[in-house]
Amino acid sequence: SSSDSIDNLTKTPGINDDNKNAKKSKRILLFWVHLLSIFIATNYFRSTLFPSFLHSIPLKIWSLIHALGAMAFSGGIITTTLLEWNLPRLIAKSGLANSNTPNNKNSVMELLRWLFRIESSLVLPGVTLTLFSGVVQSHQMYGTFRHAPRHVKSALHLMLVFAVWWVIMDRSSQKSLLGNEYYGDGDDDLFASSSSGVTSGGYYDEKKIVARRLANIVSCLFLVILYGIMVLKPGMA
Repeated sequence: SSSDSIDNLTKTPGINDDNKNAKKSKRILLFWVHLLSIFIATNYFRSTLFPSFLHSIPLKIWSLIHALGAMAFSGGIITTTLLEWNLPRLIAKSGLANSNTPNNKNSVMELLRWLFRIESSLVLPGVTLTLFSGVVQSHQMYGTFRHAPRHVKSALHLMLVFAVWWVIMDRSSQKSLLGNEYYGDGDDDLFASSSSGVTSGGYYDEKKIVARRLANIVSCLFLVILYGIMVLKPGMA
């Protein structure tokens, strides 16, 4: 039947590979969160930096690493937010608003996967470098992270909260767009029809796009608050 033909077009070996990659990425993310949390918690309560060889690297080098890390993760979030914001326009231009053509659908889904890969490749290393170098800088400048000024601790705490938010909530909104063909579980993807048949915008779920936009807005608000803390330095005369 025609529905079977569409299923055969969308269920390709590449999608099965993506399922494995998605599950592997999830395990890596969980390991990364635990490892980074252990490093921060260990050096928060220690009076000496661990591992100690990090002290031998000059403070200026750590400052450069900190700046590059912050630039990578903030730039990745803002850039992908702006690109994703134009997703409905892209769908309209591709003809998917009026047609559920599998080839067009797969092209848009591949673009989404590419965007999310770019975001991950910038945000994860950026957050890691910024938090890691921030802890080391605190030890070198103030003797211990606990004795650092309030704005320094607040900024690092906020970045850690942001990292957890990004892994849990932001990635969940990505998952809702890619659907179970990519992850092997969860809900249908962006182009699954709603319970009423077809959404008001055509063959894509507008609610999922709105949810993704809200997640991006929250991530950008984290950035505004974070840079506000570092520039305005609340609590300092």
